[in-house]
Amino acid sequence: MMNCMIIDDDLFSRKVLTQLVTITDELELEETCNNAVEAISILETKKIDLLLLDIEMPGISGLQLINSIKNPPLIIVISATKHAFVNVNVIDFIIKPISPELFSNAVKKAKDLFYKKEEIVTN
Repeated sequence: MMNCMIIDDDLFSRKVLTQLVTITDELELEETCNNAVEAISILETKKIDLLLLDIEMPGISGLQLINSIKNPPLIIVISATKHAFVNVNVIDFIIKPISPELFSNAVKKAKDLFYKKEEIVTN
């Protein structure tokens, strides 16, 4: 089971993501945040395995958040626009509106990587 956190300034997107996480067996929703500032303190205190992260947010952007995390969890980027992620280590990129099929495919990629990392740690 992966602990996940949703970070998105758009209320509708947070609701959609919350519903999708709720019906996904592999995920446990730990927190939802409407901005990166709020997320930073949570990431310092809780074990989060997967971020569902919007890029364009007021204040600190999702990219700035990614760059500020020392040991980032797995990340699925959620955005309303296409971006070039040349030097950003993310699992997948979903363009809004969020489709359940794309969400499921992205979570499968994250799950596969998560369990590979867990296997390496335990061996």
